[in-house]
Amino acid sequence: MSIFDLISEKTKIRGRFILGAVVFAIIVLIGIAFDFAVQMLEFNEIGTQYASLYLTNFKIKYITMAVAFVFIYLIVWLTNIIIKRNLKKFFKEENIELKKLPNNSIAFLIALVASFFVKDFLASNLLLYINSTSFEITDPIFFKDIGYYMFQRPFLINFFDFIKGSIIAIIAYSIAYYVLAFGVYFNGINIKSLRTNGVVAHNVINVILFLIVIAISYQIEAESILFSNFRGYIGAGFTEVNLQLWMYKISPWLVIITTILAVIFLGRGKWKKAVGSVLFVPALWVVVFIVMWVTQTFYVSPNEFNKESQYIKNNIDYTRQAYNLVGTEESAYPVSTIVDANFVVNNKPAIDNIKITDYESTLKVLNQTQAIRGYYEFNDADIATYNIDGVDTALLLSPREINTEDMNYINRKFQYTHGFGAVLNPVNKVTKEGEPEFILKDIKNDLSYGNLRIVEPRIYYGELTDEYVFVNASGINEIDYPVGDEAVETRYMGNGGIPMTLGNRILMAMKNLDIQMLVSGYINDETRLLPNRNIIDRVEKVAPFLKFDKDAYMVLDNNGTQYWVVDGYTVSPYYPYAQYFEMEGKLKGTTEKYNYIRNSVKALVNAYTGDVKLYIIDRGDPMVMAYRNIYPEIFADIDAEPIPDDIWSHIRYPEFLFNIQAQMLEKYHVTDVSAFYKGEDTWAIATHQTVDGEERLEPNYNLITLPGKYAPELTLTIPYTPSQRQLLTSWLAVSSNRNEYGKLRIYKFPKEANVLGTIQLDNKIDQDAQISQDLNLWNGKGSKVVRQMSVVPIGNTLMYVEPIYLEAVNENAIPQLKKIVVAFNDNLAIGDTLEDAINQLISQTGTIKIEQSDVNSLKNLVEQTLTTYNNVKTTSQTGSWEQFGKEMDNLGILLEQLNARKEEIQ
Repeated sequence: MSIFDLISEKTKIRGRFILGAVVFAIIVLIGIAFDFAVQMLEFNEIGTQYASLYLTNFKIKYITMAVAFVFIYLIVWLTNIIIKRNLKKFFKEENIELKKLPNNSIAFLIALVASFFVKDFLASNLLLYINSTSFEITDPIFFKDIGYYMFQRPFLINFFDFIKGSIIAIIAYSIAYYVLAFGVYFNGINIKSLRTNGVVAHNVINVILFLIVIAISYQIEAESILFSNFRGYIGAGFTEVNLQLWMYKISPWLVIITTILAVIFLGRGKWKKAVGSVLFVPALWVVVFIVMWVTQTFYVSPNEFNKESQYIKNNIDYTRQAYNLVGTEESAYPVSTIVDANFVVNNKPAIDNIKITDYESTLKVLNQTQAIRGYYEFNDADIATYNIDGVDTALLLSPREINTEDMNYINRKFQYTHGFGAVLNPVNKVTKEGEPEFILKDIKNDLSYGNLRIVEPRIYYGELTDEYVFVNASGINEIDYPVGDEAVETRYMGNGGIPMTLGNRILMAMKNLDIQMLVSGYINDETRLLPNRNIIDRVEKVAPFLKFDKDAYMVLDNNGTQYWVVDGYTVSPYYPYAQYFEMEGKLKGTTEKYNYIRNSVKALVNAYTGDVKLYIIDRGDPMVMAYRNIYPEIFADIDAEPIPDDIWSHIRYPEFLFNIQAQMLEKYHVTDVSAFYKGEDTWAIATHQTVDGEERLEPNYNLITLPGKYAPELTLTIPYTPSQRQLLTSWLAVSSNRNEYGKLRIYKFPKEANVLGTIQLDNKIDQDAQISQDLNLWNGKGSKVVRQMSVVPIGNTLMYVEPIYLEAVNENAIPQLKKIVVAFNDNLAIGDTLEDAINQLISQTGTIKIEQSDVNSLKNLVEQTLTTYNNVKTTSQTGSWEQFGKEMDNLGILLEQLNARKEEIQ
């Protein structure tokens, strides 16, 4: 008795498939309905306009699923018909009764499951494809608009991958169906009958369809050379354009011809020739890659600049476009050698706002002296400009947030629900004990200083508010702050949150797996649930297509309302010929690579109500305009509703983006191809000495007046040195001013000027007998020294400032500012205060002369040259030719640098 005879009725098999499909469909529908209801609640809680984003994504996702379902159903259904038709011949030959094989039920179940799992993959880039915009810039190889690569090509890649994957799945499915049918219904199959009864032809046709799709997709594959790597540069080089691209162009025709030949050979029973025809194109690709390697090694590399110069220029031009470096202004910065009392008077606003309060030290002081209770915590201190009594002043603003990590459920969810107020301190003032001088501090109802005030101090939405809470609960109030043994209580008066009706309680309890939502007596219809309180999570939820800066900062408007500012970036890995940078990935510990970035969006989050507004600040970014076309309702109207002036006055250019641009400009400030290739003017961000060793300087916010400007503004700056040298060569600045937001400026020192390097200054500080003695004494047992160098451009000179903090080595330590080192030109002074050190410089008393020498860096340059030469020999002996080429490039650059400095060698 066969297996089939054990099943009495054909409907049983079909019934099982139908039952499986129905069960799966019910589970999917319940899950979709539940998720839809929860998401609509949460999106509407943030703002009703953001529900349109969810609805748009929901519609496109399930429309895509429906289309994929129909497509998959049809190809499986058609495949089953062909298989049954072929099997019918075998049943007839074996005189076996034709069995009723399932078709519709199998096709339905497979299509339903497959379409459910591929919907996100297919829909991910579909909206950008439909709403693509033009960059009005074309690539240099295929002459297509950059918008094609950013918006359309990613979807086309997904689409062809889906088609190819579907055909491969159908091939596997067909073979499995045949094998199963033959195993169940027949004792053995004649190989010859597989060909005569259409089985072989069926599978060959499937393979032919797959090859045709491969041939059609070769154009998209060819465009991948724009993102390849040649000699350390991103893009297509000489061999890619002249050999690999040529192969891509002829491959579709070769695939079609070899496919036809394979069919002919199969028809004649010549299996080896058929297989050889199919393998011809892959084999030819192997030959092409070998030829490419030989060409690169023996033809291009010996004459690399002449062969690759045009492609290197492409890399320069498109990298500068991708990182918005094209409009960077360059100007000379003649360094003044005069510092006197007039210098101080003429530059008083800048000098009065030189930052001597270290961020990390300030936070430690805040958490020891201003947290008040263990459930408050300061997570960040951020600089911004505020007008106090008519004077622009750089302040550090630090929100006091709630920390309920060790509390029980009732305390966490109902009572300790919010932070309270903020602390402000000028960046240039400390107390006589060396601690930050706070002008707005403590927990109290009246939080004001001069014209600064905080009207609603409660912080329900912040950086540390990771848990949902309940407000307006029944029979229990929220804690504001303690007064003696009592506590000031409050009730939430904002419009945020989800009303805890019975239906909402059930949904949110299931979503959060929190049974207390259903049984707690504190919750009634008047109670509101505040979800998504972490401001980064909140803005990511309403704009998941953007990357948001993790360093959000708080500002105060003129009405005393606290707002969080979160910088939003459009990023893409699809800008042709542009170098890549890395940023933190979605999963902890992972990184993602991109080669296009713009700070096109500012998100404002009300710290009390949680209201979110997204403002487009860069209409010149085609990516953000494409997203605006997709989700028009989620952005504030560009013309009718700009960021209010009283908030914009405190907004700053993001340090994250500035760091990326500054690092790109180390090489890509050079636009001359020959100079770029030789590395003649490569820069490096200046370094300084820390307790952990030599590290790059961090960008520094300074309230300064840029050359040619007439008023001070908050400017982000960073200095450069020539590569492998210590003297400063230039500095980069970017404006936060509304009219010139994001404007990059490079200020170059005269070539003959020997501008003191930051590491040189640190070395001199360490070598000075008195200072070194103090540092060694302070760095003794139980304490450590914290130093943070900053370079402040003032007038036509640079002021070097290094606060020296002393901190006890324990968790409750309060860092104290002990000394301040100030340097100008070749002199440095150390004082108890900034004013003291500057006065010493002016009077030239108590100052130390700095002997500027690059002997150490010259020695390092010689050592690097010898090391690189040894690497060249090693790689040539081991046959590592790609690495050999890189080492030769490095050796050439080092020799050029040595040649430029040969006069220094005695």
